[in-house]
Amino acid sequence: MARATPRSNPNYDVHFSDSTIKTIFRRSLPVVKAEHVSIEQIPSGKSFNNRIYFINLNEPTTLSRPKWTATRTDATQSVGVDEAASFVLKVAGSSFGPSKPQNEVACLLLLERYCPSVPAPRVVAWSDDGSRIRTPLDPRGSRARSPSWVLRTLTRVSRQNGESKYGEMETKGRGWILMTRVPGRIISMEDLTGVHGNTIMTQMAELVATWRKQMPPARAIGNLRLMGRTLVPPPSATLYDRAILPGLDVYVDGLIANESPTTPLNTSLKYFTHKLKAELRRLKTGELYEYNKEPVSKVVQRFIKEALPRLSMFDHGPETFVFTHYDLSPRNVLVSATTSGVEVTAVVDLEFAGFFPLPEEFANTVENNQQEWPPHAYEVFLSTLKRLEALPEALSQSLLSPSLGGTADIAFGGPEFHQAVLLARIVGNTAPWWVKQESGLSDEELKRELTMARESVEKAVEKLEGMAGKEPQS
Repeated sequence: MARATPRSNPNYDVHFSDSTIKTIFRRSLPVVKAEHVSIEQIPSGKSFNNRIYFINLNEPTTLSRPKWTATRTDATQSVGVDEAASFVLKVAGSSFGPSKPQNEVACLLLLERYCPSVPAPRVVAWSDDGSRIRTPLDPRGSRARSPSWVLRTLTRVSRQNGESKYGEMETKGRGWILMTRVPGRIISMEDLTGVHGNTIMTQMAELVATWRKQMPPARAIGNLRLMGRTLVPPPSATLYDRAILPGLDVYVDGLIANESPTTPLNTSLKYFTHKLKAELRRLKTGELYEYNKEPVSKVVQRFIKEALPRLSMFDHGPETFVFTHYDLSPRNVLVSATTSGVEVTAVVDLEFAGFFPLPEEFANTVENNQQEWPPHAYEVFLSTLKRLEALPEALSQSLLSPSLGGTADIAFGGPEFHQAVLLARIVGNTAPWWVKQESGLSDEELKRELTMARESVEKAVEKLEGMAGKEPQS
């Protein structure tokens, strides 16, 4: 029996019918005949933020790709360089608006433009709103006027396994991306602990080094927005790439998983201040967080005011913000068997990628994905990045020792990297995202979860206050 999608998942009640998927596909690739298309929905539980469909063709079709000039100002020429027979349709979950598909499309296009050697999906088409189809060669897109194309209102037909089932009806207004399906399978623990583990981590480091070094740095922190040349960008947006596609620019503008700032996040201090204050507002409005509201708010507000600006990680003048995957876990790196072993064949799921401070990729991994990488494997990854001169200075220092002034629960890097990890810990535990109504926690279990989150915040703040030192005398 198929597993039902939990109500707490963003992709709950997000569905496209086969007829709509085929219409999307044929409008994106008109040369393909409908009878040559087969569709497979990946099982529930295999995706969280999106509803994902695999689309296969009887035979490959040619894809026209943009051709960018050396001056980075034109993308009007097309070159048919790719062939593909397998595709992925990623439909954004209900928690996300147009910014999410826009961000992943922009990230994939930037990789294709500046880092063509990095194996990643190629964008075939996308829609911000579930209505207008855009392609790399027609980025303005067009709205179909045929009634058969209009995405109809979500209608429940029946209930099975606790989840709605749909015939020819589907969710209205969901953004989506159609992209090529890259070969490979996700990395397993056996891969990382076996004889090919070092090779996999070395190859992964080489790909990460490529985009950290070849992608031009940005002047602001955040995810990406695609904007037409004639539109006026919001005050929070910072231009990154002029004419990634004809008449379409890329801006760095805010954070998908956070509320939008009112001005550009152009320093690390602004970035962390914005994230911490946003979490405080979530804490204030979340009914389930009542037990933590007063004590956690008091601690974090004091920290933002008194200690945060004095951390040494903010003392280095002009900063560089580099392209960052931001969810570099084994499930987002694909490998395939070869005659000589196992090799990395693709990096996927760049939906939260963007431009961030130099240590952020690794601080996020340590805090949120640490258990997914065996320590020895991650050490090989970091060592390779250091050899390739793509590792931040904050991580290039010796392994943890008392003289570095770090914290005992973070196994590598210097004090400024430890500060970044501890900040991520405060952000994640102020209004803990994993505490949900649908979790079915008893009052005692809820209290225990919130107590653990509060203690994590308090301990991280205490360590950071120690690192910040005493406040200067006026």
